[in-house]
Amino acid sequence: MTLSVRFTITILLILIYTNLTYSQSSLRSCRLNDSLNSDVLFLGLGNPDFASIKQGDFDLLNDRILQNGQLIYSDYYKQSLKVKFFKPIDKSAFKRPATGWCSWYYYYQDLDMKESLLNIRWLAENFKDYGLRYIQIDDAWQVDNNGDRNWMHTNERFKKFGMDSLARYIRKNGFIPGLWIVPHGQSNLDIAQKSGAFMLDKKGMSTMTPPSSWVGSYQIDPTSNKVKPYFYNLFTHFRSKGYDYFKVDGQSVLVPDYIKSQKAFRDPKQDPIVAYRSTLRSIRESVGKDVFLLGCWRTPVEGIGYFNGSRSNGDVWGSQSGFEQVLEAVRAGYFLHNTAWYVDPDPVMVGAPLSKDMAQVWASMIGLTGMSTFCTEKMQDLSPERVEILKKIFPAQDIYPVDLFRYSKNKSIVDLKVGTSLRSYDVVGVFNLEASKESTTHLDWSKLGLEKESFYHVYNFWDEEYIGCFNYGLFLNLHPASCKVLSITKADSVPQLISTNRHITQGAEDVVKLSHKTPMTESDPYLLSGESEVINKNEYRLAFGLPLQSKMGYRLSSVNFDGVRGKVTNSKGCAFASFVPDRTGKVKWEATFEKVQNFHSPQKGDFPDKLKLTNVSLNKLKINFDKTYGISFAYLLKK
Repeated sequence: MTLSVRFTITILLILIYTNLTYSQSSLRSCRLNDSLNSDVLFLGLGNPDFASIKQGDFDLLNDRILQNGQLIYSDYYKQSLKVKFFKPIDKSAFKRPATGWCSWYYYYQDLDMKESLLNIRWLAENFKDYGLRYIQIDDAWQVDNNGDRNWMHTNERFKKFGMDSLARYIRKNGFIPGLWIVPHGQSNLDIAQKSGAFMLDKKGMSTMTPPSSWVGSYQIDPTSNKVKPYFYNLFTHFRSKGYDYFKVDGQSVLVPDYIKSQKAFRDPKQDPIVAYRSTLRSIRESVGKDVFLLGCWRTPVEGIGYFNGSRSNGDVWGSQSGFEQVLEAVRAGYFLHNTAWYVDPDPVMVGAPLSKDMAQVWASMIGLTGMSTFCTEKMQDLSPERVEILKKIFPAQDIYPVDLFRYSKNKSIVDLKVGTSLRSYDVVGVFNLEASKESTTHLDWSKLGLEKESFYHVYNFWDEEYIGCFNYGLFLNLHPASCKVLSITKADSVPQLISTNRHITQGAEDVVKLSHKTPMTESDPYLLSGESEVINKNEYRLAFGLPLQSKMGYRLSSVNFDGVRGKVTNSKGCAFASFVPDRTGKVKWEATFEKVQNFHSPQKGDFPDKLKLTNVSLNKLKINFDKTYGISFAYLLKK
């Protein structure tokens, strides 16, 4: 065998091995329907264990479903889910969904430069350390924002300071400038005629059907060879001013408009959808891969491959009915999130007139699903309590869907399974979406894919409250329009970290190292140490689960945060440690636990007194028994 032949074979083997490795890393556990656990939405962060609930493995790169290593669906998204132009999300430039502030849902078209600068300054002082990246100026900056689509002129409220100066001010404060635009539309006839890129007759009349639309008085002809230079000049103009994020609006209108107007195309033989995609390709080529393009609103799936994100719903507003738009984004489009693009459910709203409970519902749904996370209100007017709610969901996490299908009914339980090299646990959101009715939810371990007979520590994130250590599950009562977010961690025989207060994912964002030192003798303390990302002047709190099932237990005796002694609290089953950092960055901590004797209440018997069972119907049983004097509060019924 010659040297050149051996070299060729070696290269081929390397390529084959690389391809296999890459393909295996693209596999995700998935569900293909919710015939079981229909009230639960499953999601993943990291590499958790989905063995008990998964129905297959999704090969993202090759769009196929495997079951026990065998192919059961090829072209799953393209064929089974009818996403014709499906392409795996390109995360090379944007590892996570976008986070930022959008001007629209407080100021609408009344935004001016003064209010823009006030919000930017406030966000720099209060949110930059929390991962907020973009400042997106919405429909208010152009010459006459009342339906005007002339993108080359700025209105009087922004003209004096200048859009380029605004972009520089945004960058000076540590953010990336973003801009709202409807590039497929134009209201200035002179610009439309000179460009040669629009659907016009020789008299300057629109040839669209209908003649004008929400997109603009004049609309891009997707088959014109003038479209590419027009978009290049348009987007180069704004990029030269410093804008690297574009909210590209009007997308839901374009596909139906182009289908109706096909006869008016310069080349009417071209397929309208293929022609529409060619306009998106021109935009992408104009801005490059490092600019974030958000398609808006109810972005058609024909935009996949060109948009980094999709506003997958209509506009929200500050009420529970406005929040329904967020639920629509989850129901109809979440299966595409972090798979084809990042789903944008519109900004989270937390201010009045929303109740605190409803603000937590809104924040929890966005934080647990990991969709693009923007705030939108006049930030300096929010109360400290509402600001804290927002801080708990910034930045968006790299969360992906396990349920790869559309569904029509809102889910009352969102189960985010987290699996890292440090910890494995569930963050479960339980929602009551009824406006006026209380609800009781049975959180059944087996429905969450947990070991039903094993004990799990349960911690309430929003209330910073340890609920207890349970097997089989528990019942939760919820007020109308409210939620509970719980960390659920399998109990161990030693102290363990079960929650932090930095982020709703309770450790995934902030805990970067975690280790323990096993005692050498019975009298030695148990040491649990770690390293966390903390925020300047924001109290950092650790919650530890303590073993209760044996006679001997533990109490937290001290915690050291980079040489600073933290505040320590012990309660039954749980211990807390906290401190206030004097800087943003990483801090090392070490928790010392000493052994103590656990107190166990005596059991009052296996059965309640005077137990009486009465058949009410074929599927209903009435149970009567006397109250038990003591602390026993529940009995478990087994089939």
